[in-house]
Amino acid sequence: MFTELGGQQLQSSNSHVEINFKFFQLEFYFCLVQRLMAIDSRVAFQNRAAELGIEQDDIEALAEKGINNYITYAYCCTFQPGQTDDTALTNFLGTALGAAPNAAAATRFRRLFFEAHALSLEDLKSRADRVESSEARILPLAKKMDRIRQQKERLVGLSFTPQSEPSHFLIDRVCQQLEDNVVTYVDLNRCSSRHDEALHSKVDTSLALDNAGGLRLSKKQRLDDVNVTGEHKLRQAFLRRSLAYDLAGIATFSILDLWTQKLFEKMNEAPLANYRHISVEQAINADKALWVKVSNETRGKLHPKAGADKPSDVAFTKFADHPEVLQHLTPLQSHGMSKPEHTHSFSAAGKGKGSYNAEGKGKSSKGKGKTAPGIAVPDNCEIFVDGKQLCKRWQIGCCTAKVKPGKRCMVGYRMCWKKACHKLHPGNECPH
Repeated sequence: MFTELGGQQLQSSNSHVEINFKFFQLEFYFCLVQRLMAIDSRVAFQNRAAELGIEQDDIEALAEKGINNYITYAYCCTFQPGQTDDTALTNFLGTALGAAPNAAAATRFRRLFFEAHALSLEDLKSRADRVESSEARILPLAKKMDRIRQQKERLVGLSFTPQSEPSHFLIDRVCQQLEDNVVTYVDLNRCSSRHDEALHSKVDTSLALDNAGGLRLSKKQRLDDVNVTGEHKLRQAFLRRSLAYDLAGIATFSILDLWTQKLFEKMNEAPLANYRHISVEQAINADKALWVKVSNETRGKLHPKAGADKPSDVAFTKFADHPEVLQHLTPLQSHGMSKPEHTHSFSAAGKGKGSYNAEGKGKSSKGKGKTAPGIAVPDNCEIFVDGKQLCKRWQIGCCTAKVKPGKRCMVGYRMCWKKACHKLHPGNECPH
């Protein structure tokens, strides 16, 4: 009886231990997901060490030995979690700190080492299992804030406001491009700000299948498209995108901002006669063409090398003046420009009161003041004299309005259109 009862108690105790262990695994898994992008972050590693109660002097002593992130700490010695003998870790800490840690401090160092090793393995697994449809990995907030602080110190003179700062969602998306080692174009209406993110951020929750065929809960942040109508809002979107790529370390802000400045200068240039201003659509098409070339040029080699310029900066400088990019910034002809008119043979004056018709009886147009189509102006003639428009029909004897010479009909003034004359007779009767 006692044995059976003891067995039941032992079985019940084991089940509780198993349940608690599963909860611990689940909690630790979410902790891993939150800190996975911090694996090479010095700030995140030192903040976590301080949270566990490790002294600041010990943290700085490890940093002096080059142990300043999770990766370096995970492989600082030959000890691995699960082994019974942790002498290798204890000896390393004694060498790095100058003295072996006491019992309380040793537990904190072991826990930090266990987390660093788990993050390292999870990072390798996530890289192997990642596909194109996978969500962007989230950059830890501590690392974001550290990079933003450094960016503000570098870009002196630039005003950082909630409307001009890129959203965390945009920063994560750009940082993922560095992880994938390839640049992709980010639409300007997706370049949200911290102001938009704080007010309109939404989280979509859904169930998804993992690589093993199991169900997992997927949470994805969603932001509505940003309104980029108007020159100011468009300029702000360009600014946020440039700041995000600079913060991710892919490109330099000055290079990207120089290209943006060039686009807006082109849009504000005064066009030539009979040509239109450069439109926003043309500028965006030129921007897309440039990013396509930069993406192809830097594909697979996006990470900068020590002592060399960033590959994306070199590509931007190289292709900013490329003909295939600048062709989108070519002024287009205006729709209202004058076109060459063809000469037609004219018969006797028609009886219609509408616009001129070669048949003489046309009434296709109800307007009475429109310039007659198909009447070409000879080279030695002009249709405007001292700001006054002349009647083309009257020059060839086709105007039926009862107006005296020198007066104005519904089309224009009745004066000779020859440059050397301008007297009160039709052009077809001019002796010159």
